[in-house]
Amino acid sequence: MLSILVHYTTSEMVFKFFSLQYCTIKNTNINKDIYDTVNKYYKKNHQHQKCLLMINYYNTNTSQRKFELGRLERVNDDFKFTVIDETLKNKILKELNVTSFNTYEKDQYFKVLSIEDHEDYYLKEIDSKSKKIRLKYYTWNDLNSNNKPLHENLIDIIFDRENVFNLATSKSSNAYKSLDKDKLTRLYRSALKTIGFISEDLDMERTVLHGDIGEFLMNYMVRKYIMLDNPDLYLLPKLVFKTDPNMPVHGNDGTFYNKQSKEIFYLEAKFYLNLNQALNHAIDSIKKHNNNRDYDFINNNSEKLRNLANNQTADIFYVDEDIKENYIIFLMCADKYKIEDVRDIIKTNIKLNALDVRDKLTIIVLPILNKNNFMNLFKEKSEEVREELK
Repeated sequence: MLSILVHYTTSEMVFKFFSLQYCTIKNTNINKDIYDTVNKYYKKNHQHQKCLLMINYYNTNTSQRKFELGRLERVNDDFKFTVIDETLKNKILKELNVTSFNTYEKDQYFKVLSIEDHEDYYLKEIDSKSKKIRLKYYTWNDLNSNNKPLHENLIDIIFDRENVFNLATSKSSNAYKSLDKDKLTRLYRSALKTIGFISEDLDMERTVLHGDIGEFLMNYMVRKYIMLDNPDLYLLPKLVFKTDPNMPVHGNDGTFYNKQSKEIFYLEAKFYLNLNQALNHAIDSIKKHNNNRDYDFINNNSEKLRNLANNQTADIFYVDEDIKENYIIFLMCADKYKIEDVRDIIKTNIKLNALDVRDKLTIIVLPILNKNNFMNLFKEKSEEVREELK
């Protein structure tokens, strides 16, 4: 369930304030009731959902109604309000059913409304071999005309603190519980700097950065939508071994291990404009690693394997060579997004058809539609986060 804080008001000044693309809610802004109510709502909900504030304005003279909807983020003791995409706003308004009636008891008041099934993404079966993760509220036509909602969701995943701790550090989640806010912030900043996601001179053309973005999203997506959280599943993300943001870590881009079934899943991530090019490079990497399997590396770093059920590390065990080997290829591209086009690329790829795979091969395609737009938004977010962490 997604809870949305709704502020009903007859004040045009309040509506104009929230109609800006960005605004900051301070203790002294407009009306202290707004700050106090937002603060209470945020404390209750921010750990398990994205927090949204809706402004429902009613003009008592003309009976005209206007709405604004934005995302709430805490910045020190203030709240940053960012207006969301118009298409998404209209769909949420429709789902909340707030546009068809009016209930003004006084000049302003607050109410929390809810939407069932609030997941940003959900999984849909296409056929026995294929599934589709859908961004709620959007079609490909919507996203082609405006990539920003897709890109914002993905970039929020990348800069989410918990995701950074789980995918770019080797510390157990228990270790974070003993740290105060300042130490957690320093650890978050250090991890982002080490993997190159924040920097004073961020080079957006650096291919290593593109690859690391692909690896990060791959580990998140595979963990969330492919692998089930159970006590026998472990993840070894490559980014935990990164020491220089300008240098790649050699070997597979990640490893999942099922201790009970004795299965290992080698992960390869590629981020290119062209889907066929991304697939070709992924196949080249798999061929290279096929000839250089290194179980010693996994065993020597088994304490870094993260249990998916509880996010704990330091479970030390031995990976036998008598295991089933599987592959997961994660491809980010900008030129293909229709299912039939993606399937055609996969079916006709010469290198893929010639690949000798012992067991199962899973291919995940994440179309981003416009790579320049994505990277520009990534840079904006990176600079914003770096400023906040100074």
